[in-house]
Amino acid sequence: MIKKAIAKMFWKMGDALALGYDAAETSRMRKDLGWGRATPRDEDNMLARNCSREKMVLRASDLRRNNPVVSGVCERLALFTVGTTGILPQARTSDKGWNKAAEQFWKEYSTKCDSRKRSSLWDFQNMAVSLRPTHGGLYFQLMADGTIRPLETERIRQPKDKVKAASYCDGVKVSATTGQIEEYCVHSRDKDGGFSGVHKEAYLPSSTVLRVTKCAWRPDQVREIPDFAPVLTALQDVHEMNQFTLNTAKIQSQYIGFLKKIGGNSLAQFPRNATPTPGQRQVFKHEWGEILEGMPGDDLDLKSSPTPNSTHLPYIKMQYALCASALSMPYEFFTLDLAGLDYSRQKGMLLLVNYACRPWKEWLVQSFLQPLWNFRIAMAMRRELKPAPAVKGVSEWNKVDWQSPEEPWIDRQEAQQADVLEIQAGLSTLRQALKRRGRDLEDTLREKAEDALLVDKISEETGVDKNRLVFMQIPGQVMEPQKDEKDNDKEDEKDNDKEKEDAE
Repeated sequence: MIKKAIAKMFWKMGDALALGYDAAETSRMRKDLGWGRATPRDEDNMLARNCSREKMVLRASDLRRNNPVVSGVCERLALFTVGTTGILPQARTSDKGWNKAAEQFWKEYSTKCDSRKRSSLWDFQNMAVSLRPTHGGLYFQLMADGTIRPLETERIRQPKDKVKAASYCDGVKVSATTGQIEEYCVHSRDKDGGFSGVHKEAYLPSSTVLRVTKCAWRPDQVREIPDFAPVLTALQDVHEMNQFTLNTAKIQSQYIGFLKKIGGNSLAQFPRNATPTPGQRQVFKHEWGEILEGMPGDDLDLKSSPTPNSTHLPYIKMQYALCASALSMPYEFFTLDLAGLDYSRQKGMLLLVNYACRPWKEWLVQSFLQPLWNFRIAMAMRRELKPAPAVKGVSEWNKVDWQSPEEPWIDRQEAQQADVLEIQAGLSTLRQALKRRGRDLEDTLREKAEDALLVDKISEETGVDKNRLVFMQIPGQVMEPQKDEKDNDKEDEKDNDKEKEDAE
């Protein structure tokens, strides 16, 4: 029996030691997982315990208000994603007239889509993108009159009724059989703008709510996680360290230096009838600083401030570079620090930023703009718009392309030449090149044709050659002006006459 017990004990020890991966080992040299983090649990229940997700959002909100880097990153992400005009629709049904009417309707709707009559559709696009790093995104309620109502993520909370709250997880009710989201518990705010006072709550079906939030990284996950979640502690540490460094430098800069006293009485006594406290030093004040008189034995010299030192800036840069990786962005975009970039590196940095922003644009279209188009245009076809054309009995009302703002380039000429070579080689198309510039192929070609007709018309009315109206040449480039049709006809006649002479 003893031998079996010993063998069993060594067998268990072998299982514990044969972990295979270092990541499964427990060591005193590194922080180990504790409490609920060490148990397999779905993301929502893990973060709902002790209000972990809410604490992350509150910490991120504070940084957004007070940290210039965090605030700037959120603003730049919105600028590169939605620009100054927003992502605009291009209807793609077989009826050109209906497309134009639908786009005009959307343009007017964009200025009055807010049920509160406060924000435009561009404002909502900008908010959704800029709130994603700190709050995870934004929710919208589809109203019966066709407008939308924004819902901040913190307003989706557990029901106050404990019995009803048992079927919710962090404010969301999910079907136990299908896994589909069924309902959201949306709280209004109390008189102080919070949720601790008297306030109302509503239960919204998932069909009436648009989730414009960061995509989940786990299949069972429902609630959104801010993009800054992995680096919030680092951002806060750097923010506090910078404040402490600045405060230290401010204190040190108040003093010109210390007057060292070797022994005996002070060089200047305190004012008459003044009773100094033990250890109090006399101060010699100047217009911009102070000199402190030292005590016997003191040896202090602060004529120049040692803070911040030479390692402060490199360390701050390293920390911000690590934080920038959470957004897959370069450090220079994260901090707007371009001092260390030459011309070619600036182009590489901007290329990476453009590439990283494309998924954000697609996320905004798929989670917000396309569902909103489907909702509002379908409603408009019963009131303002005529029915959309149908192909084989299927309506085309939801066929739409979304045009993003033009991507910025360091060298526009180089980008255009690259597009020309790719189009000629069959690696790309004119439509793709125009889409990167926020343009539509058909609209561009039609505008170009209208411009050409207008030039011909003005040339005919004024008698001025059309080449003089539109001919352009890059300085240093040798180009021959385009010949009009009359010149081409004359040359054709000359060629025909020459062919006849040769034949004779």
